[in-house]
Amino acid sequence: MNRTMLPSARYYFYVLALLLCRFCAPAHPLDTWHVRHSGAGGLNGVAFGPGVFVAVGSSGTILTSVKGEIWTAQDAGTTVTLNAIAYGSGTFVVVGANGLILTSPDGTNWTARVSGVASRLLSVVFERGLFVAAGESGALLTSVDGQAWAAQKSGYAFSPWFIAHGNGLLLLESTEGTNLLSTDGTNWFKRPSGSDKGLYTIGFGAGRFVAIDILNRTFLSSDGSNWVAGGSVALLRPSRIVYGNGQFVTGGGGSLEYSPNGVNWTVSPTGYLYVTWDVAFGDGTFVAVGGDGANETIKQSDPVVWLQSSSSGSLDLYGPSGVSYGIEALDLLTADREWATLTNFTLSNLPHHWTDPERLQHSERFYRVIIKGEGLRP
Repeated sequence: MNRTMLPSARYYFYVLALLLCRFCAPAHPLDTWHVRHSGAGGLNGVAFGPGVFVAVGSSGTILTSVKGEIWTAQDAGTTVTLNAIAYGSGTFVVVGANGLILTSPDGTNWTARVSGVASRLLSVVFERGLFVAAGESGALLTSVDGQAWAAQKSGYAFSPWFIAHGNGLLLLESTEGTNLLSTDGTNWFKRPSGSDKGLYTIGFGAGRFVAIDILNRTFLSSDGSNWVAGGSVALLRPSRIVYGNGQFVTGGGGSLEYSPNGVNWTVSPTGYLYVTWDVAFGDGTFVAVGGDGANETIKQSDPVVWLQSSSSGSLDLYGPSGVSYGIEALDLLTADREWATLTNFTLSNLPHHWTDPERLQHSERFYRVIIKGEGLRP
């Protein structure tokens, strides 16, 4: 585990890259993935909105799940292939073949919208009050509510397979060595991509963009324009990069990988999917969807719990809701010392903020979180 020392005092905080569980030996939660659903067809996209995961795929397939464990089929009102999904401002937006756009407030009730294009739409994101969708033949659309859509022109060629977004910025891959950058979805500008090769994917998390090129090298940028080389991944054709609770996750041909920083990546030993097309994070867990075109699969990670310092002697805890946790402390990090329980609680709101009332009585202190309650995924 990593530990971080605060500059104002000698307090140390376990930032949980490892899941501590009284029922099991410590192991990284992203080393363990569980098959939650399998069936006919293929799944192309997944997103999380308040209280629900929604997955979409071939032949108008829409599946929903509250916790990522049990999935229920919904009526999309179409048999057209659905390629991507995003959530924002109380609305799920799905894009698909023939310019199809569907919206829903809850993942169950869907309404078709007029896109104004007939091209296959392949990606959609929501960034700071704006939906942006991209598709073949240069199709580029924006909407503030998911209902009314306006056609945009980037002025350049671009790949429609992914749109990266974060810090109020939107990125589309353009030609080799360049991306298109926009702050409003309307005006686009060419910027270097960090690599002299084409990119497989770009994601965003922890204040930085992470890109993976066709040589499986990673590149990082805080502004979408200035990039530094990172590490590499072992995946075949990496798909969407998603960030949650201190971890980046991406999938591709045959496996899933995770990283705390976008530089150092680890292959999950149980994250095998024939092809992973998309990953979503919600309620303390990652959900990956994919398949081989004939068979769809949904996999879910173990819960990912993250404890970080917010100020001297204060902690913020992120993890699955409705679960009981305990915060423990140790003054000296040695094998012969026992951890002391300081508080127990059930997580309802994120993050859970807690301040150690004894923090001023100790010259240094280590903290960890223990999952105690029921409700964890098997």
